[in-house]
Amino acid sequence: FLRVVKLLGVLFRSDLRWTESVAFASVVSTVILGSVVLMGLETDINSRIWEPVNDLVLLFFLFELVVNFRKLGCSGFFSSEDYIWNCLDLFIVVMGAMDQWVIRLLFVVMYGR
Repeated sequence: FLRVVKLLGVLFRSDLRWTESVAFASVVSTVILGSVVLMGLETDINSRIWEPVNDLVLLFFLFELVVNFRKLGCSGFFSSEDYIWNCLDLFIVVMGAMDQWVIRLLFVVMYGR
């Protein structure tokens, strides 16, 4: 866990040019397509594996959003030519976090399950 934290620290201290590469865009696109496939599988196959897999996918999207926000800054995030996509990403990730993490945590705190 500590190695992951150190790696994230190095990534966020870098100049983040790597986020503009074709390789990073390809990884993001692959995760998006993979999450669509996972949603389809999740509707057909009842398994306990989907919750941690969905958490990992949401963590990746949260990472991508934070990196983009860090790269552009607050004013750039909301005023760049991609601001509509940035706002959509922000909305989707916040709603996903509310659905997967915050509501789950509230149920545990309130009902013990």
